[in-house]
Amino acid sequence: MDELELLIDLHQAASRQGGPGDAEQTRLALMLLQLNKQAPPLQIADISCGTGAAALMLAAELSWAHIRAVDLWPAFLTELQCRASAAGLSEHIETLNPSLERYGYSEAAQALVAAEQREIILYHQYAAYYSYGFYLARKVS
Repeated sequence: MDELELLIDLHQAASRQGGPGDAEQTRLALMLLQLNKQAPPLQIADISCGTGAAALMLAAELSWAHIRAVDLWPAFLTELQCRASAAGLSEHIETLNPSLERYGYSEAAQALVAAEQREIILYHQYAAYYSYGFYLARKVS
């Protein structure tokens, strides 16, 4: 096993991979957003989702939403799929691995990979200054 494989193996069983926020902060963000179940369905992107702690919670709390969970590491996405299935949330969570090879180097795939890389850089650069995760949601008709 190389160093990267060891790192993935170490974090794969963890409920969170050490990113910002926790379940309490996610619930607070949801309360502050005052989302309306009667509104059009939400589409939520959980970028750098890891094994999906936030995606699973969002799917459980927002049963009318569709969550796209994105991560560079397929092992994390596989673990998320298992956890979603065990929790009965599979129909609400779609996992995406933004591999350029897989998506044919399309402009959209390159943008997704670039966004993931920027998030990782910003997290490391500003980790000491924030403790809340950020979620993007867009109403679709």
